[in-house]
Amino acid sequence: GSKRAFAAWPAPVLADYVAHGTEPVATPDGGTQWALRFDRDVETAIYNTLPHHMDRLLRQHPVACPVGFLGGEQSTECRQVGLGLTRRVVQADHHPERLRLLPGSHLFPLEHPQATADAVVALLRAMAPDALRQETVVEPGVERPGDPAADRAAAGPGR
Repeated sequence: GSKRAFAAWPAPVLADYVAHGTEPVATPDGGTQWALRFDRDVETAIYNTLPHHMDRLLRQHPVACPVGFLGGEQSTECRQVGLGLTRRVVQADHHPERLRLLPGSHLFPLEHPQATADAVVALLRAMAPDALRQETVVEPGVERPGDPAADRAAAGPGR
């Protein structure tokens, strides 16, 4: 069947996902089908072991560095959990730039990769000490010669 989640992904992202996130597996009748490379049991174990008392843990062990959060505006996960604790951890009342919701679902980085990259750079810049803000953070969307990510992007999907 079709997967609605994939409909919002740009074609190059979907091509990379298929090329690197799936693998052929033999079927009982001697044929081949494509399956995801990740183990669903591992994914389930990760989610099942996330602490459900994060607020208490953070009171006992306060975060000692700036925290930022990017989420999807249409994320079911964000709606289910709520953003109350997230707002407190990122100190959104004093630093609203540290909490951004971008268009898309829980999978917004795959749906809008360039907007996500730009938001990450802006978030890092907002949280960086003044001395680092202008010198070490790369401008969003700027390709640099010798940049492995830019070189891979120029080579195309699957390379």
